[in-house]
Amino acid sequence: MSWLPFPRSLFSRLVLLLLFGLVLAEAITALVLTRDRGEAIQRAAGIHSAQRIAGIVKILDQMPAVQRQEIVDALDGPNMRISLSIPPQGEQNQAPPTSDGTLFRGVLHYYLDDDRLIYLSQVDSTARQHFNSMNELPMRMGRGSGMHDMMQRHMAEAGLILPSEGANLIQVELRDGQWVSFGEQLPEEMTAWPLRVILALGLVLITLGLVAFLAVRWITSPLAYLADSARALGKDLQRPPLAEEGPEEVCSTLRAFNTMQAQIRKFVDERSRFLAAISHDLKTPITRLRLRSGLLDNAELQEKFERDLNDMEELVQGTLEFMRDETGNERRQALDINDLLETMQIDGEEAGSKITLTGRAQSVFYCHPVSLRRMINNLVDNALKYGGQADIQVEDSKEYLKISIADAGTGIPEPQIERVFEPYTRLDNSRSKETGGTGLGLTIAKNIALTHGGTLTLRNKKAGGLQAIIILPR
Repeated sequence: MSWLPFPRSLFSRLVLLLLFGLVLAEAITALVLTRDRGEAIQRAAGIHSAQRIAGIVKILDQMPAVQRQEIVDALDGPNMRISLSIPPQGEQNQAPPTSDGTLFRGVLHYYLDDDRLIYLSQVDSTARQHFNSMNELPMRMGRGSGMHDMMQRHMAEAGLILPSEGANLIQVELRDGQWVSFGEQLPEEMTAWPLRVILALGLVLITLGLVAFLAVRWITSPLAYLADSARALGKDLQRPPLAEEGPEEVCSTLRAFNTMQAQIRKFVDERSRFLAAISHDLKTPITRLRLRSGLLDNAELQEKFERDLNDMEELVQGTLEFMRDETGNERRQALDINDLLETMQIDGEEAGSKITLTGRAQSVFYCHPVSLRRMINNLVDNALKYGGQADIQVEDSKEYLKISIADAGTGIPEPQIERVFEPYTRLDNSRSKETGGTGLGLTIAKNIALTHGGTLTLRNKKAGGLQAIIILPR
């Protein structure tokens, strides 16, 4: 059982696997890229905030205590709140240290050039009351309104004002012991995917997907060519060898295919010549025996000799026809199937045979005319010989031509239906010395059907009799 039941074609599987790998690689790259980008932006924003706070603290350190409030009022704004009235929160109210808070405190110490006390905590409702409420929202809207809450949320997300929850309280001790408090939203790690990054990754995925599609088609096209050639070889053993083009592996495969075709053709030709020579050579002793049997005085013995010699001659002739059909040297030509079958029907009726014909072919059929005529003749002769009649039915379409030949005989036992296609096979219940036969008729007929790329099957009819069904692709 295949580990990947769908899709079935190698081309589709390779494209699917490559696209899956590309999507997975793009997803991993995007995750790493956005995480690194978020961390870099977070650190840069934190450093910038620490620099700004350190600069304000240095300015306040140099100012007299009575003038500091003026500077604080001037610098206080919606994006950074400053107050001198919030008492130090102390260690008991300090939020648990985090890696981001520790880093921010270390950067702030670095820019202040000393180790003064710095407290980090959360802005609570008590601390928020010490900030100047006039600088909370630079818009005149009624408190508690939906528009006010929405604008408050969006401006907090943009970093323009402090959010209602989660704002950080940064308290720094000045040199004279006074404390200055900053309310600011420290940057969080950014993991959102910017539209430009998404578009860039999508464009890369589409480009690589198209390249993968074309590459897989280019790689697998020789396999399709080889499959078509193998099917064509079954129809025509004498077809020209394949062009050995493409990558080295493909050329090696095509070369091996051409070698196999040459070996098969050589084997078939040698076997055909061998059997044809034997069959031809047998004619000479058969002819001598026939002449000598004519000199016998015993008429009964002479009749037996003649009957055996006729059987031998029929066997030799059948073998020659069988080998001639296997070579497949006949060229394809247009054949009028309707004219062929009507002629068979007329000739059969003139000879006293019962042949019926229904259905018509829609157009001429390109085939090996002599071989196709021999196949239909064999099946019609079998129907007349073993079933007393031949009912021919034609069904035609754009895809295939179907010819059914049925008789009214006893049929063939189901276990032996396939066996009758073997060369020189004769079934006792269907053939006898009175009817004759070499056991090659059905074998020849099936080989001719296969040569045309079609099939020949036998089946017993429910009402009695045997039906031979020929299906030939157009």
